[in-house]
Amino acid sequence: MIAHPDLPPSTRPTLSWRTLRAILRDLALEGRLKEHLAGLPTPRLQELHESYIRRAGDHQVPPDEAAAWHTWLVLGGRGAGKTRAGAEWVNGMAGGLLGIAERRAMRIALVGETLADVRDVMVHGPSGLVATAP
Repeated sequence: MIAHPDLPPSTRPTLSWRTLRAILRDLALEGRLKEHLAGLPTPRLQELHESYIRRAGDHQVPPDEAAAWHTWLVLGGRGAGKTRAGAEWVNGMAGGLLGIAERRAMRIALVGETLADVRDVMVHGPSGLVATAP
């Protein structure tokens, strides 16, 4: 989970990606986003700017309770971003990424119609695990 920056560390709630995106959107609409981000060090600003949380569509962000989930179904048509959302989520689970997993996942299954589909699309494809891994 991602800690809220305006509260002391001992009292900060942890935020899901969905909640953090809503806060950033609200600050932007109020014209206060730049003032809130001004105190962040340059590497953190760059990380936020390049992060998937900023670019993903609402349908590509894990549910608020994602850390407690073992399975997440993403259903959509061609080009909806299913592979990218899945790759980002799996990378987050494997790395124990804040906002996705409380700790690193030790076992993750990739399920596809054939082994070649899994390898060529989910692992080595343009939106696959290798392309999106930090």
